[in-house]
Amino acid sequence: MQNRPILVLYMMTVLLTIILMISAGAVAASFKNEIGSNMVTNMKNTILYKYGNNIQNNAENKRITESWDTLQKMLSCCAVDNKGWRLYRDSQWFKQVNPYNSIQLDQNTIFVPLSCCVHQGTYTSDDWLRKCQRNPLGPPRYDNDFSQNSALIYVGCNEAARTFVQDNIGSLIGFGFGFGFTLIIGIVLAFLLYRNLNEPFAPVPTREK
Repeated sequence: MQNRPILVLYMMTVLLTIILMISAGAVAASFKNEIGSNMVTNMKNTILYKYGNNIQNNAENKRITESWDTLQKMLSCCAVDNKGWRLYRDSQWFKQVNPYNSIQLDQNTIFVPLSCCVHQGTYTSDDWLRKCQRNPLGPPRYDNDFSQNSALIYVGCNEAARTFVQDNIGSLIGFGFGFGFTLIIGIVLAFLLYRNLNEPFAPVPTREK
């Protein structure tokens, strides 16, 4: 009998979780354009002002930098928008890695992080890295399509993330339904157990020898 309050608390918690999930989904669907726009703005701001900025002394900026590098490697993307590597040229990171040539660009200028280069094993090919950074006629030095750079990633992380979600939407929906169904089953089982606890205990008669 002492388990009744625990069961009631469990059922209320699970029910509240389901309500919150449905509410969050409805809000996200209603404001998806605003949410997407704000997310893109925040992504760009983290690159401009936090990526690679004083990471030796700023733990938050270091975590953001590591997160961006991981994301760009995992999704094979660069910056936010497609062909958006130019964003790094306006960032604090660019000024710090090019302290002497951030204004007057030369052959030693580093234009994009290593994670924006097409993955080539362990990134040990000097010629490949040089091509990624120093294409003399096109990106990332120049914002044009005159000379394609096969060593540079052109896809932005915003588009790469959308593609990833679209490619895995079936699995995500299945997981969501499975998780919701599990919660509902939990409520039903808890209710049945609670009802059984309310029934009076009837001892089984035994026959005397």
